[in-house]
Amino acid sequence: MPFTFTDEVNDVFATTLRHVRPTVADNFFNSRALFVRLYEKHRIMIDGGREIQQNILVDKPPSGAYGRGDELDISKKQILSSLLFPWSTYYAAVTYDGLDEIQNNGASAIMDLAKIRLEAARHAMEDDIGTDIYGDGTGTGGKVLVGLKAAIDDGTNVATYGGITRASTGTGNLIKGVLDTTGGNITLPSITTNVMSATRGPARPDLGITTRALWGKIHSRSEPAQRFPVSNSRGQNLANAGFEVLAYMGMDIVYDDKCPSGEMYILNTDTISFYLHTVRNFMLDGPKSPANVDQSTYRLFTACQLVVDNCRLNARMTGLT
Repeated sequence: MPFTFTDEVNDVFATTLRHVRPTVADNFFNSRALFVRLYEKHRIMIDGGREIQQNILVDKPPSGAYGRGDELDISKKQILSSLLFPWSTYYAAVTYDGLDEIQNNGASAIMDLAKIRLEAARHAMEDDIGTDIYGDGTGTGGKVLVGLKAAIDDGTNVATYGGITRASTGTGNLIKGVLDTTGGNITLPSITTNVMSATRGPARPDLGITTRALWGKIHSRSEPAQRFPVSNSRGQNLANAGFEVLAYMGMDIVYDDKCPSGEMYILNTDTISFYLHTVRNFMLDGPKSPANVDQSTYRLFTACQLVVDNCRLNARMTGLT
């Protein structure tokens, strides 16, 4: 069979897309301050499983002081439980038709077209996941990832997390996040209160995320020395990625245009993991060509989930002005 122009375009287009795809993944993780931090610390790749299982400590083994001849408690105790989460899958489509082949003749033109289309697909996926990361996992019939609204709640709005029901005692108490619905004007003392509420010993929040408007208020109320990250701090990585960073109580504060209005998230990113499936890690599939249309489609797939393994070390403030 002769090598047709369409075959050549498909080959160049596909080769270019697959070459650009890793860059698309890197750009995705640089698109949100939380992802920048998680990319460095807690991006977890796993290759299978019906669900994502995150083990959590819910008790401690028998221990304590003892004297001569004392009987030791060697009873077996259940000290582990598990949070279970489904995979959430996302896609973006890159479609071109026969007219594109004619109008973008030549390898250079086709490569530019491929890069532009794949960048657009990345932006679409970034927009979808960037919105859902602040949600409760109920959107689109529960297909979206389980976001921070679900993780950082005391049971008032989200009763269960990872299959465990929140309660005032026992395991259910360990997965209750710090929820502050006081609202009103955002102040440094109110941020301090929530940072301390989400602190246990040396474990403390390291990232604050809020809206652009609230970030501006924090900026105006902070000292000049707090307005720039120290050159060797974690916040410098955020600044290098293009984020405006404030430093307060050992925490980097940034704004995210996807953060819900009137809210601030105070996060210990050591407790947060972003899971990706190895065979759905911005996987490129295609081209697919329908029999009755002069058109070809590539699809970009991602399977992921956000998991917080210690909700108590994270806080969420709502109703802020």
